This record gives sequence, structure tokens and C-alpha cells, in this order.
Amino acid sequence: MTAAPPKPRRHRAVAWLLLSLTVMLTLGSAVAIFFTEDFVRLTFMYRLCSDDPQKRQYAVGYLARHVDDEQVMNHARQLMTTAEDKCFQAIVAGLDAGGVWGPEFGSAYVRHLTMRLPEATESQRAGIAVALARIVYQRQRGHDDERMQDAIDMLLTDDFPKVRLNGLSLAAVLPEPTRSEHLTALRGDPAPAVADRAQLLLKLLSSPAAGPRTEPETDDREGVMRRLYELEVLDDASVAGSPDLERGTPLLIRLHLVRVSRDADPLDLLPVFQAEQPTLRELATVIALRRFEPDELKVLARELIGSFNEPHRWSGVILAALLPHDDELQSMVRTRFENTSEWVAKQHYRLALHMMGELDEPFDPVNLLLHREMPRSTVIMALLQLGELEGLDWLLNPLGQPGTGSAQGLRVLMDTGRYHVVLAHFLPDMPRFNPWAEPNEQMQQIDTIREWYLLHRHDLETRR
Repeated sequence: MTAAPPKPRRHRAVAWLLLSLTVMLTLGSAVAIFFTEDFVRLTFMYRLCSDDPQKRQYAVGYLARHVDDEQVMNHARQLMTTAEDKCFQAIVAGLDAGGVWGPEFGSAYVRHLTMRLPEATESQRAGIAVALARIVYQRQRGHDDERMQDAIDMLLTDDFPKVRLNGLSLAAVLPEPTRSEHLTALRGDPAPAVADRAQLLLKLLSSPAAGPRTEPETDDREGVMRRLYELEVLDDASVAGSPDLERGTPLLIRLHLVRVSRDADPLDLLPVFQAEQPTLRELATVIALRRFEPDELKVLARELIGSFNEPHRWSGVILAALLPHDDELQSMVRTRFENTSEWVAKQHYRLALHMMGELDEPFDPVNLLLHREMPRSTVIMALLQLGELEGLDWLLNPLGQPGTGSAQGLRVLMDTGRYHVVLAHFLPDMPRFNPWAEPNEQMQQIDTIREWYLLHRHDLETRR
């Protein structure tokens, strides 16, 4: 008698049991891994507030290594809003070690700077004053934090004049009437540099166009320089007839001859737009905008864009972007853009299309300030036309070194390059710069312009 075969149902039950166990183990492992990572993250983040220095140090290292983890960063930001000082400093240490700590943390960054003030050195306190001023000056996150008032009180009553001098930068960008109150209090500061700066800032508040100005001494000036001065003091279109444009006439004199002559033709400016110096081409652009009607300038722009001369084409597309919309000019600029590979030319055409609102690609003209090949004076003028102040921030930088490398470099740009005319076209309330004054007086005028911008940047921004 043979044995009965095993029942198939038992085999199927065993198979299903093994399969279920496998699935459960797999899912369990995945869930365990997930919750383990989450558990580790939470453990280390809460250890940032531990009373045990060693645990806190390990947590700082964990945060520094995981600044790319969005959940870690969100937890850190949330924790900073309620953390006590010791815990807060540990979070800052971790973020700083991870290379991400900075003004973008808003009120937390302001808290960090104000916490450092009591124990900071003189040089560090002076630096903190500038850092806080920059936050308010550019209206960054945290600019209205209530801790600012405590900081300004400490900085303006500091024992060291250098700290009080930099503290004036912060006072200058505060809202009224707080700003005037602080500046008035510092007028009688025992340090002359502090008192003089407070007095200048108050003067600029009451009279925006004020500032040192000296009439030029021209008795000993002969030839070209004397002729240039005689022309620069004349009003636009104030001389009857056509300009006397002889061959070899210096370009700056030619430019002013066209400006003051009632019967001048915009095409008389063509040689000036061929200049190698971009500041001279920009001066010609601004004077053309002042002197001629839009329809006349459209003829000039077409001539420039169609030229075989690169400076002509570059000037032409920027001029076209400064004029009322014209389909033909826009088409000419786009054709140049699409058929050019040379980098500097391409950026001029891209910038012009962006100014016209016709660029079909992401583009931030501020980035062009980082490239030496691109004329920065052209970029600044374009940004002013667009109502953007980043170019002026770079050029004037009242809280640091100007974009030219020094105040002396800025003086040369305003004087030799006559760039003050370009700025005044877009900033009519800017304090005057006298290109015929002595260098030391011009340096005072440069300081005045930078202080004026520090005071009024926010007002300029709200007008955009």
C-alpha cells in the first residue's frame, strides 16, 4: 500500500508565509532606516541646546556637515527663534562652520551681531556697525529688528571715535525722526571727524543738493582746457547757428559744440560714439538725450547700429533701449544679437534687449559688473534706466570701498570721465560735482555724494 501524496494546500500556505515574512522584513528595514535617520537628526539638533559641552560640540559638527539637508536647516532656523543664548551660539557656530551663516538669516543674524558687541574689540565693533548699517541700508531681512535700537545706542556712545564714526552710518539709514535725533546728538561729539560727519549728514538732509562747490580758476588755463571750460558753462542750445566742427577737433569739445549749438545735427556726434573710452560714449548718449528729440535720436540710433564700427553698434543699441519703443530699432538690435558670437558685443545686445523688455531668456545685468571686459559704466547707466540701484551700490558703496577701488579712483571717473553728468541725468537731486575744482575739494565732493546716497538710497528705491 503506497503513502498518500502531501496536500498541495500546506505547500501554498508555507510559501505565502515565507513571502509575507520577506515583505515584512523589507518594509520593516526601510521604516527602521527612515526613522533611524529622523531620530539621529532630531537627537543631534536637540543636543545643540545640551548642557553637556561635549554633546553640544558633537551636535555643532553634525550641523556643519549637514547644511545641505533641508530638514536640518529648517529645524535650525526654527530652533534659533526660541533658543537661549548658549544654544543660539552653538547653532551659529555650526552654520558658520558649514559656510552658510550670513545676513540671509535676517533677525537671527542681527541678534548674533548685537550679542557680540559687549565683548568685541574696537575694530570688531566698528565692523559690526558697518554690517548692521548695510542690513538697514539695503533693507535686508531683519532691518526692522527691535535690537537695532539697542545696537545704535551702544555704538554712538562707544568710547572710541572710530566706532562712533561707523555708528553714524547706521544712524544715517534709520527712519525719521530717529535718524535726525541721533545725527543732531553727534554734532557736538568731541572727536572732530565724528562731529564733522554728523554735521554734513544733517546738511544733506535739509538740502539734498548741498555740498562743497568752488568756481574754477581758469586764468592760467589755455588752449583746449580753456575752450572746454568756456563750453561746459554754457546751457544746451544756447548758441545760434551750427557748430564749427573742424577736422581734428577734440572729441569732448566736439560733444559740447553740438550740445550748445541750436542748429546741430545728431549725426554730428558720430565721431564721439566711435571713442574707445566707454565713459565718453555714455556722456554722448546722455547729452544726446538732453539735446535732441526722440525722432531725431532714432535716426542716430539706426545709423549707429548699422555701422561697421563696434563702439558705434554698442552705443547704438544702448541708445535705442533708452528711447521710446520703435519696432524697427528693436528688430535691428535682435538681429545683431542673433548674429553675434563675440562676448562683449553679445552682452551689449543682450543688455539692450533686456532694457527693452524683449529678452527671451533669464538674465541679470548686475552680473556683468563682475566682468572686466564689459564696460561697467555702461552697465551702471543701463541699471539706472531700469530703476535698479545695484550698479550705484557697486560704484559709490558708502559703507566700504567704491567699485573703482578707492575714492580717488571715483574722483578720476567723475572728473576725467565726466561721469557725474551721466549720474546727474538719472539722479537730479545728487549733490553737484565740479570738474574744475582742485583735487582736494573734489575729494570732499565725492565724500558728499557718497554720504547723500547713504541717506537717500531707500528713498530712491521706493521711487522705482
